[in-house]
Amino acid sequence: MIKWFQTSIIARVILLIAPLYLGFGWLMSSLLKFTDGFDASSFLHQVIESPVMSMSGSVQ
Repeated sequence: MIKWFQTSIIARVILLIAPLYLGFGWLMSSLLKFTDGFDASSFLHQVIESPVMSMSGSVQ
């Protein structure tokens, strides 16, 4: 299997396209946070209402 990845043109194309596709999707979703605005207020309200508790019951 590893030999196929090293010698096959198809594998090289797949290994080139896959990271480019995933990277492009990551970049576009990151840019949307800046262009459309990122609102974390609902997340912060939830964190304040229910903080993470330790095993003894105190807030960490």
